[in-house]
Amino acid sequence: MVGVDMTKLALRESCEKNKLYRTPRLNDKLYLHYKGWKRIENLDEYTGLKVLWLEGNGLLKIEGLEHQKELRTLYLHENVLEKIENLENQANLDTLNLAQNFIEKIENLEHMKELKTLLLPQNRLKELANIEHVTKLPELSCLDIQKNKIEDPAILDVLERCEKLSVLYLQGNPCVKKIRFYRKTTIARLKSLKYLDDRPVFPEERLRAEAWCRGLAEGSVEAARACEKAELDRQRKEKQEKEEANFRAFEKMMLDGKRIRAEREAAAKAAAAAAASAPGSETEAGPVAAAPVAPPVAPPVESTSAANATATPTDASMDHESAPAMAMAAPPVPPPLSDDATLTAQVPAQASPVLVNPYSGEKVIKRPENPASKAFREDKLRRAQARADNLDAAETQANSSQDEPASEQTVTSSSDDDKKEQDSISTAKMADGPALQADKVDGAEEEEEAKEEGENAASPLPAPTQTVPANKLTQNASEEDSRREEAAFDELD
Repeated sequence: MVGVDMTKLALRESCEKNKLYRTPRLNDKLYLHYKGWKRIENLDEYTGLKVLWLEGNGLLKIEGLEHQKELRTLYLHENVLEKIENLENQANLDTLNLAQNFIEKIENLEHMKELKTLLLPQNRLKELANIEHVTKLPELSCLDIQKNKIEDPAILDVLERCEKLSVLYLQGNPCVKKIRFYRKTTIARLKSLKYLDDRPVFPEERLRAEAWCRGLAEGSVEAARACEKAELDRQRKEKQEKEEANFRAFEKMMLDGKRIRAEREAAAKAAAAAAASAPGSETEAGPVAAAPVAPPVAPPVESTSAANATATPTDASMDHESAPAMAMAAPPVPPPLSDDATLTAQVPAQASPVLVNPYSGEKVIKRPENPASKAFREDKLRRAQARADNLDAAETQANSSQDEPASEQTVTSSSDDDKKEQDSISTAKMADGPALQADKVDGAEEEEEAKEEGENAASPLPAPTQTVPANKLTQNASEEDSRREEAAFDELD
């Protein structure tokens, strides 16, 4: 258990707890914060330390750091220190945190030529003479002296002498209320400042602050506001001009790209034309298309079979010895050519017009239509026409049956019913084939049952005809079309 005093055993236990080396000289960092220690001691063996945490203790004095010459960061905040002392061997110190102590004067730091960060918030700094020591730190870039007791607004005169000061925390001091137009004035006077109190200082804000101070020096507050507004207008105009310049540069880049692409395509076309016009060269259509004279067209397959069927008895009676010789002497018969191939062979090929996308400039390739898709579309049109004819015939038959008296339809014999049923089934067969006949028969049976129910009820209305309704034909035909379309798409896949 860690005791009140900083003993060697307590230091070793702290190293073991924080998973550090048990050999003191091998540690480059040491966590000794919030232990309740009042003195810094027994650190002689920890010569390799570069970072040391000592905050949250009850340290009364800075001491016991004579052997930590490589120390770069030292945390001593939240203690009861009253003076900065005994840091002569820490010449390489980069960060020193002395926040929340009782320090009244900044001193004994002039040997720290590499000190960049000095944190002294919530101390007892008050007089300017006690703060002027920061001007002896050539690399100081971050100074935190907020929430002290500094009252003199001439603090800016001291801070102006820190040439590399880029981060300043000054809020919480009485002098802030005494500096007129505090933020604008501070930014304008501290030329290297990049961060002030609670927010950063951007270049645009610095230009406006400098314009404000120039106008205030020349006249009144109204003149300062006018100068700031003029600077703001100038910044907006400059930003707009920059955006327009970027837009013009991008537009020029696009136009140059299109021009280069057009030149490349023209050069490619010229090269292709030169290659096509060269003697003995072959065009894209192939050597057959480039021939000026059409080659002999081979007879179709049917004519060859007919010629074989009409062979003379003399050819059939040839001896077997002469047949192989004739077969070897006969030239090979080329495959039959279609009409399109014959036309291509007879007429020299001409370069087809190149379709180009007007937006992207890319070539558009026109692909030939799939024969299966074409056959499917023609079959679909044929079936749609047949369906329309069947619907017209069904409507005509239904109208003619409604004109007959009710008494005649009531006394129809079973033979007439069978005949009408056969007529309806044959009509369905002509529409969509055997797959629809079963549906049409079911519709006829439903009509017959409806007729019997009408006769039992002694309805004065004429009995319905046995013809399959038009909506039934349309529904069944649509189902058959769906099945055929699915089969056709499966075939295409």
